Amino acid sequence: MKKTKVLAVFLIVLLFSSISIFAYSGDYYDIKIGKNYSQGETVRISSDNDIFILDSYNFDVNRSYYSGFEYLDIGLDSYGDLSVFDDEGYEVDVRNDDILLGNIGSNSVVTVNGKKYRGYISFVINSNRLNIINKVEVDDYLKGVLPKEMSQSFPIEALKAQAIASRSFAYVNKDKYIKNGYNLDDTTASQVYGGMEVETDKTNQAVDETRGIMMYYNGDVANAFFHATSGGVTEASKDAWNGEYIPYLQSIEDPYSTKHKSTNWEISYSLSELTKLLSNKDDFGNINGLEITSRTSSGRAKEITIYGSNKTGTMTASNFRNSLGNTKCKSTLFEILGGSSTVTQIDEAKIEEILSRPNPKYATDEGEIEVVNFYKLIALSENTTTSNSSVSSDDIVIKGKGYGHGVGMSQYGAMEMAENGMDYKDILEHYFRGVSIY
Repeated sequence: MKKTKVLAVFLIVLLFSSISIFAYSGDYYDIKIGKNYSQGETVRISSDNDIFILDSYNFDVNRSYYSGFEYLDIGLDSYGDLSVFDDEGYEVDVRNDDILLGNIGSNSVVTVNGKKYRGYISFVINSNRLNIINKVEVDDYLKGVLPKEMSQSFPIEALKAQAIASRSFAYVNKDKYIKNGYNLDDTTASQVYGGMEVETDKTNQAVDETRGIMMYYNGDVANAFFHATSGGVTEASKDAWNGEYIPYLQSIEDPYSTKHKSTNWEISYSLSELTKLLSNKDDFGNINGLEITSRTSSGRAKEITIYGSNKTGTMTASNFRNSLGNTKCKSTLFEILGGSSTVTQIDEAKIEEILSRPNPKYATDEGEIEVVNFYKLIALSENTTTSNSSVSSDDIVIKGKGYGHGVGMSQYGAMEMAENGMDYKDILEHYFRGVSIY
């Protein structure tokens, strides 16, 4: 296995035009940003000021490179090693992988392919791909998270609640990708992060006014999950992902999440469309019908039974939602409806046994007669059942409520609570029962 190579990028401080040792305080995170770069691709690192190559061991300007560069182009060479080219097109001989890049100033801002980020840039090589890492102080990171996770048009108390939730989430999940050489990424797998480009005055205010504040449960930082809107009831963590019981992540009634446009939604599919969408999950064949066969404590679908021409099988509701698309099937709090609203379920072995029975005979004045159809019709009907929660029609309709996994804080619920005069503590204590906030 190829050893992961890490190149840290740090800010240095230049005082009175002299080179000084860099020192920082605060909590820094390594955030993987953007795409993974293959051999032959390059990423341009620049700044409003010059970019310097630094020494990671003593945080000084690298003695081989006293001058800064207008920009540096970084990529992987044909051997899978780091290559660096300067602003005049000359290759920079970087012999030690553990180098630093940064611009000089107390408020470092670097640019990656034209997009600005606070802090520094580092690089990790994983599986012959170049990962770009933004090394950033935690609250500067949150300033690039908040506008991507909650609209700046929301009331300030809702934004403060989001800032504390996001700070707590980042702390608990800091080592999520540590084996890859960084802490978190910039996608929904962690928290969506857009760097300095997306910052607004109002979301920055929410971060600054809650600086250092997190949620705790029994002395430990709480894992603060959040979603768009619960649809009226949140989901327990153990039900959402078959995970562990977490006391502060239980299902609660949420009357503040019933007015948003995503509270009620509806999508429809033909059976042929469903057949195509579910074909990568299992060999069901042509889909004939669906049924919700179990639900969680919040009433969300937990397991879906799929009736197909090849087989009848089951699928978790979360996988079913993923197959349809999470932006279309917005949550698992749904019902399945259709034109006929029923799926006929037949016990084939029982039916065969019924049809093989001798027909009953009765004595009459005209002699003995045999009753054929009526008797078997009754027996057949008794062994053929229907379910009102499933469908078998050309058009299947899924009616749902809410948007997202439903665990933790409803963001639109937080908005409504703030609009009703509640502060960030009221909001967080509603969605995370039993937590302390400080």
